[in-house]
Amino acid sequence: MRASTHALGAKAETLAWTYLQRHGFSLECKNYRCDQGEIDLVVRQQSLLVFVEVKSRNDDDLLSTLEMVSKSKQHRIVQTARHYLYETGQHQRQCRFDVIGITRLCDQNPEIHWIKDAFFAAWN
Repeated sequence: MRASTHALGAKAETLAWTYLQRHGFSLECKNYRCDQGEIDLVVRQQSLLVFVEVKSRNDDDLLSTLEMVSKSKQHRIVQTARHYLYETGQHQRQCRFDVIGITRLCDQNPEIHWIKDAFFAAWN
């Protein structure tokens, strides 16, 4: 990954985390990685654990931003979440999968779009 792409991704994740923090979430983990994949943010609000995928674009094309979370990407996120839950002993915890799309990332006022329950896990 190019340095500028990495920096933009880090900026988007920081904006997303700040946004979630203002909505009462606390941070469990940032950039959780395992063999199955990576999860950008793992946050918690009371007993709810939320796995968050952050996507960003420099233009206003929100749809393209959200479409970047393909079915195969969703599958990798779910598998990574499963690994996280078992590794941290939280496999019985209620959880959900959200996507935060950020448009106009490089502008002074980027727009943040939060999609709760963006996709579901088949835990079987």
